[in-house]
Order: sequence, then C-alpha cells, then structure tokens
Amino acid sequence: NYLCTEDIHDVVSLVYEEAWGDREYTSILACGNSTLQIIEGNNFAYDLKLNSVPFTVSLFMSDGGHTKMMVLYGTKSGRLGLASLPKGNGKVVWEMDTTSGACVTTISCYNVTGGQFPDIIVGKEDGLIEIYTIDETDNPHLFGTFEDSREMSSRPKKLRLSCRKL
Repeated sequence: NYLCTEDIHDVVSLVYEEAWGDREYTSILACGNSTLQIIEGNNFAYDLKLNSVPFTVSLFMSDGGHTKMMVLYGTKSGRLGLASLPKGNGKVVWEMDTTSGACVTTISCYNVTGGQFPDIIVGKEDGLIEIYTIDETDNPHLFGTFEDSREMSSRPKKLRLSCRKL
C-alpha cells in the first residue's frame, strides 16, 4: 500500500515481469497537484511535474511502447501527453492541445485505422472522440474526430468503441 496526500484521478499499473526491468511492481498515479507520481512497490520513487492536472493515464500502445516505460496522459484542460518513465527520473516526450479544451476522460490504444501501430483513441467530457495515428517516431497525428451526444464524465466506465476498419 501507499498513502498519497494528493487527489488521485487515475492509476495505471505494470504487473508483468519484463515491464520495467529490475524494477518492482510499478504504478503511475495521475494526481491533482499536476504531477504523475511513480510508485515502485510500496515506495514513492519520483514525480513528474506537468503543466496541467492529469485526469487519466494509459499505457502507450497498450503495453508501454517500445521501451515498455511510456505512459499517455490526458489533462483536465484537454491536453494529451506522452511521458517516458524510466527508473530514477522521467520526462515529458510530448504534450499537445487536442481539438477542444474539454477534459480528457479516457484514453485507449487500439488499431482502428489499419496502420502499422495502434492508434490513440481519446474520449472527452464534451462527448468528442478523437483518433490519433502514431508515426515511427511516436508522434501523434489527428486522424479524425467523432461526436457523441452523451457526455463522457462517468469515471467507472471506460469508453467502448465499436469501430469498423476505415
């Protein structure tokens, strides 16, 4: 267990042995003080300061990406970012505005466009769904946006998409 003094908006954990090399079970907390807190085992390892409050976190490409140490985050101010979180110290790889300033409430990676890499699917509080393709340098490119008339503010439920190959 770990007692965090900040509001925790979301958490993602890595539990498989190869995920972080010789690191213990590792969790990443999206905290209300504009940080991602990295917890190894039961101990605070470090935090990564962001420019905005992270609301949701997800493993890049569903498995941490090619390094197995990368996490996507979405902020309350509608930004999407990628953080590299190796042992000892992390960094923001990129952070960008999305198409609206609504809170990013869910992120998932799944290949819906038929490209070489899984796409990033972003659900927003205002009902907007954005799909980003990823290039070979891990940079996102907006593929398209889709509107849903329902707000996506229910945290216990993850966005479920039924997509056909485009």
